[in-house]
Amino acid sequence: MATIDLRPMKSGRIRYRVRWYESGRRQTATFESESDARGFKHLIEASGGDRQKATLQFAQTKREGATLTEVAARWISTSRGTEDTKSKYRSLLARHIDPVIGYQPIAELRPADLDEAVQTWAQSGLAAKTVHNIMGVVSPALSMAVRDKLIDMSPAAGIRLPSVPKGDERFLTVSEVKHFVSCFHQHYRDMVTFMAWTGLRYGEMEALRASDIQQVAGDLYVSVNKARVGAGAKRRVGPPKSKAGRRMVSLPAPAATAARNAMGRCASSSDILFPTVEGNYVINSRLRERYWDPAREKAGLPGITPHDLRHTHASWCIQQGLDLLLVQRRLGHESIKTTVDRYGHLRPDYGAVTVSALNTLSRSAPTSLFDQAESLIS
Repeated sequence: MATIDLRPMKSGRIRYRVRWYESGRRQTATFESESDARGFKHLIEASGGDRQKATLQFAQTKREGATLTEVAARWISTSRGTEDTKSKYRSLLARHIDPVIGYQPIAELRPADLDEAVQTWAQSGLAAKTVHNIMGVVSPALSMAVRDKLIDMSPAAGIRLPSVPKGDERFLTVSEVKHFVSCFHQHYRDMVTFMAWTGLRYGEMEALRASDIQQVAGDLYVSVNKARVGAGAKRRVGPPKSKAGRRMVSLPAPAATAARNAMGRCASSSDILFPTVEGNYVINSRLRERYWDPAREKAGLPGITPHDLRHTHASWCIQQGLDLLLVQRRLGHESIKTTVDRYGHLRPDYGAVTVSALNTLSRSAPTSLFDQAESLIS
């Protein structure tokens, strides 16, 4: 088993040293880039520690051109996603693509190689949705390579992915949400109520300021124009997930009451709308550990996550007959396909509703001039 060490240089640059044992003796090889080090590490492990064999294979790989990791990294840097989205792409690249198949030159990459990689990811215990997300980086990166004439055709075309289970999201009833809220620490009840009755993403809710609650023609709305993105010490306020994420969301009575309560606790319009007891941002992981998990256990709702409140809100909208296009806009989905794929099964009557509407149209339509003339002749 080989390992990679980082070696800081006096110039500030970092080199990457691969270490392994061959015939009981420690061996090392140093590289300028992490992707080269990872590629060589894979070859060393595949060759059983044979330095000569791995070196020859590595030289051949470099002659054959860009690797999947290099192309994917280039695609990520030029993609139109937010920095938070790009960070997630880079995480998928580093954690899953690079170690499994990233070292391969794209000129030598075959559909069978991607089939094998998909199997590896699936058998490692990754969720089907995660495998889809991984290929959501691989496929467009290879399409970019085709566009740039690095390869003639993409080996990702037609690759079969594990099916993502439909309809396994957790939806709560209004009564369950009310009970869940009652099990919370008093300080966070308005926040949880607001999440359930608006369907905002957690980062969108977390970033809200008092000034984001606005009154239009007597009704309250929340202006979603930013979100908390990133993780750990790098978490910050940034733009919403997509252009569609910038939206005005109307507040039904429970959310409006929660918003008014929260605004009443704010000293100025620039204050965080739903802060911690200490007045800071409500970090998801800390909320779950200190308040969320105890509340869900007390409520008898194991497994419920903050994102399930977003799913729950969507289900309420659809159950009340709201058109999926309006649900899409309310949730801030970039594509209606996302809304239909995720929640379309909640409206199995769409076909019957459509036929009924068209039948009504056909019965109410006036007869044509030709039909009227025919009736006069007869």
